Amino acid sequence: DEAITSVFGDEGNNMTMIQFGPTIYDLVEIKGSIGYFHGEATRVSASGASSSQEDALNLYPVALDITGRLDVLPEQPVVPFAGAGVDYFFWREVWEGSGGGGDGTIKGGKPGWHQTYGAHILLDTFDQPRASRLQAVTGITDSYITVEYRTQKIGEELSGLKFSAETLTFGLKFDH
Repeated sequence: DEAITSVFGDEGNNMTMIQFGPTIYDLVEIKGSIGYFHGEATRVSASGASSSQEDALNLYPVALDITGRLDVLPEQPVVPFAGAGVDYFFWREVWEGSGGGGDGTIKGGKPGWHQTYGAHILLDTFDQPRASRLQAVTGITDSYITVEYRTQKIGEELSGLKFSAETLTFGLKFDH
C-alpha cells in the first residue's frame, strides 16, 4: 500500500508467524497461523515531507489454509508443496500529536486470501544420528527448512489500507 510504504518503506519489514495443524498421510496439511508485525517510523505529510512525529503500526494476521505436499518417498530430501487460504489482518496505528497535542490511534481489520508455493528440505538427511536423538527425546519425526513464495491480497475490495504483497519466507517445520 502506498500509504504504508511512504511512512515505513518497502524493505526490512519482517513479520513473525507461527503455523500449526495436522498433516494427513504426509500429503495434505490443514494449517492455522498467527503472526505479529511492529513497525516504527516518522509521519509523512500529504506533500511527502517527513515530520518529527513518531508513528507505529502493529499487525496481527491470522490465517487458515490447506496445503498439498508431494511427499511420496520415504525420507524424501525435498518435498514440494502448494497451498491456498483465507486471511484476516487486525491492525492498529498509533502516532504522536493528533493536532490537539494528544496522540492518535486508529485500528481495524481487513480480510483477504493467499497462495503459497515452495519446498520443505529435510534436515534429517544431513545428520541422521542427531535426527534419531531428536525423535527419541521430543517425538519429532522429521524436521525441515522451509522456503515459501507467498502471494497475498488483503483488503483489496475495501477502502483504506491494503496489506497485499508478494513475499519470500524461510522457516523451520517440525513433524510430530
